[in-house]
Amino acid sequence: MAKRALVPGAVLAVAAFGIGYAVNGMNAAVSALLGVLVVCVSFAGYVVVLGRARKVSAGAMQAATLGGWLIRLTIVVGCLFAVRALGGDVAAFGFAAIATALAVAIYEAWVVLTGKLEPAAEVPGSGPAAGGPSETKPVGSGI
Repeated sequence: MAKRALVPGAVLAVAAFGIGYAVNGMNAAVSALLGVLVVCVSFAGYVVVLGRARKVSAGAMQAATLGGWLIRLTIVVGCLFAVRALGGDVAAFGFAAIATALAVAIYEAWVVLTGKLEPAAEVPGSGPAAGGPSETKPVGSGI
Protein backbone atom coordinates (compact mmCIF):
# COMPACT_ATOMS: atom_id res chain seq x y z
CA MET A 1 0.00 0.00 0.00
CA ALA A 2 2.86 2.37 0.80
CA LYS A 3 4.53 1.71 -2.56
CA ARG A 4 1.31 2.50 -4.42
CA ALA A 5 1.12 5.83 -2.58
CA LEU A 6 4.56 7.01 -3.77
CA VAL A 7 3.43 8.43 -7.12
CA PRO A 8 0.49 10.44 -5.73
CA GLY A 9 2.80 11.63 -2.92
CA ALA A 10 5.39 12.81 -5.43
CA VAL A 11 2.70 14.61 -7.44
CA LEU A 12 1.45 16.33 -4.27
CA ALA A 13 5.00 17.32 -3.34
CA VAL A 14 5.64 18.94 -6.73
CA ALA A 15 2.24 20.67 -6.66
CA ALA A 16 2.78 21.97 -3.12
CA PHE A 17 6.21 23.30 -4.04
CA GLY A 18 4.85 25.03 -7.14
CA ILE A 19 1.85 26.54 -5.39
CA GLY A 20 3.96 27.67 -2.43
CA TYR A 21 6.49 29.29 -4.74
CA ALA A 22 3.77 31.04 -6.75
CA VAL A 23 1.98 32.33 -3.68
CA ASN A 24 4.81 33.43 -1.41
CA GLY A 25 8.23 32.60 -2.83
CA MET A 26 10.90 30.03 -2.02
CA ASN A 27 10.35 30.05 1.76
CA ALA A 28 6.71 29.02 1.32
CA ALA A 29 7.65 26.49 -1.37
CA VAL A 30 10.14 24.70 0.86
CA SER A 31 7.76 24.80 3.83
CA ALA A 32 4.92 23.35 1.75
CA LEU A 33 7.21 20.66 0.38
CA LEU A 34 8.25 19.79 3.92
CA GLY A 35 4.59 19.54 4.97
CA VAL A 36 3.88 17.02 2.21
CA LEU A 37 7.04 15.03 2.94
CA VAL A 38 6.35 14.79 6.66
CA VAL A 39 2.83 13.46 6.12
CA CYS A 40 3.91 11.05 3.35
CA VAL A 41 6.86 9.65 5.30
CA SER A 42 4.80 9.24 8.46
CA PHE A 43 2.12 7.46 6.41
CA ALA A 44 4.68 5.08 4.90
CA GLY A 45 6.07 4.27 8.34
CA TYR A 46 2.56 3.76 9.66
CA VAL A 47 1.78 1.29 6.88
CA VAL A 48 4.93 -0.70 7.64
CA VAL A 49 4.05 -0.86 11.34
CA LEU A 50 0.47 -1.92 10.57
CA GLY A 51 1.72 -4.60 8.19
CA ARG A 52 3.90 -6.10 10.88
CA ALA A 53 1.28 -5.75 13.62
CA ARG A 54 -1.40 -7.56 11.66
CA LYS A 55 0.84 -10.64 11.56
CA VAL A 56 1.11 -10.65 15.36
CA SER A 57 -2.44 -10.39 16.70
CA ALA A 58 -5.65 -8.38 16.64
CA GLY A 59 -4.57 -6.59 19.83
CA ALA A 60 -1.27 -5.59 18.24
CA MET A 61 -3.17 -4.28 15.22
CA GLN A 62 -5.44 -2.18 17.44
CA ALA A 63 -2.49 -0.83 19.41
CA ALA A 64 -0.61 0.02 16.21
CA THR A 65 -3.68 1.71 14.74
CA LEU A 66 -4.42 3.91 17.75
CA GLY A 67 -0.81 4.52 18.80
CA GLY A 68 0.32 5.10 15.22
CA TRP A 69 -2.28 7.77 14.67
CA LEU A 70 -1.16 9.61 17.80
CA ILE A 71 2.51 9.32 16.86
CA ARG A 72 1.82 10.61 13.33
CA LEU A 73 -0.06 13.60 14.73
CA THR A 74 2.77 14.32 17.18
CA ILE A 75 5.35 14.20 14.38
CA VAL A 76 3.39 16.64 12.21
CA VAL A 77 2.80 19.09 15.09
CA GLY A 78 6.45 18.84 16.14
CA CYS A 79 7.57 19.62 12.60
CA LEU A 80 5.15 22.56 12.53
CA PHE A 81 6.90 24.02 15.58
CA ALA A 82 10.29 23.32 14.00
CA VAL A 83 9.27 25.18 10.83
CA ARG A 84 8.11 28.09 12.97
CA ALA A 85 11.36 28.12 14.98
CA LEU A 86 13.45 28.07 11.80
CA GLY A 87 11.55 30.98 10.27
CA GLY A 88 9.66 28.96 7.67
CA ASP A 89 6.20 29.68 6.34
CA VAL A 90 3.91 28.03 8.91
CA ALA A 91 0.77 28.60 6.83
CA ALA A 92 2.26 26.93 3.76
CA PHE A 93 3.45 23.98 5.86
CA GLY A 94 0.06 23.65 7.54
CA PHE A 95 -2.02 23.92 4.38
CA ALA A 96 0.20 21.41 2.56
CA ALA A 97 0.16 18.99 5.50
CA ILE A 98 -3.63 19.23 5.83
CA ALA A 99 -4.17 18.76 2.08
CA THR A 100 -1.83 15.76 2.10
CA ALA A 101 -3.47 14.26 5.19
CA LEU A 102 -6.86 14.56 3.48
CA ALA A 103 -5.44 12.94 0.34
CA VAL A 104 -4.00 10.12 2.47
CA ALA A 105 -7.35 9.62 4.22
CA ILE A 106 -9.14 9.44 0.87
CA TYR A 107 -6.53 6.99 -0.41
CA GLU A 108 -6.87 4.79 2.69
CA ALA A 109 -10.66 4.77 2.33
CA TRP A 110 -10.37 3.88 -1.37
CA VAL A 111 -8.01 0.99 -0.62
CA VAL A 112 -10.31 -0.40 2.05
CA LEU A 113 -13.57 0.10 0.13
CA THR A 114 -12.25 -1.42 -3.11
CA GLY A 115 -10.81 -4.45 -1.35
CA LYS A 116 -7.22 -3.74 -2.38
CA LEU A 117 -5.87 -4.82 1.02
CA GLU A 118 -4.20 -8.20 0.96
CA PRO A 119 -5.31 -10.69 3.62
CA ALA A 120 -2.94 -11.21 6.52
CA ALA A 121 -0.57 -14.15 6.21
CA GLU A 122 -1.22 -17.08 8.52
CA VAL A 123 0.67 -16.71 11.80
CA PRO A 124 2.85 -19.78 12.40
CA GLY A 125 1.60 -21.91 15.28
CA SER A 126 -2.04 -20.93 14.92
CA GLY A 127 -5.04 -22.46 13.25
CA PRO A 128 -6.71 -25.86 13.57
CA ALA A 129 -3.57 -27.95 13.00
CA ALA A 130 -1.73 -26.24 15.84
CA GLY A 131 -4.62 -26.34 18.31
CA GLY A 132 -5.55 -22.72 17.68
CA PRO A 133 -8.86 -21.07 18.50
CA SER A 134 -10.97 -23.36 16.32
CA GLU A 135 -9.90 -26.36 18.44
CA THR A 136 -11.00 -24.92 21.79
CA LYS A 137 -13.87 -26.63 23.56
CA PRO A 138 -16.72 -24.74 25.26
CA VAL A 139 -16.32 -24.43 29.01
CA GLY A 140 -18.49 -26.89 30.92
CA SER A 141 -19.29 -28.96 27.85
CA GLY A 142 -17.73 -32.11 29.29
CA ILE A 143 -15.93 -32.80 26.05
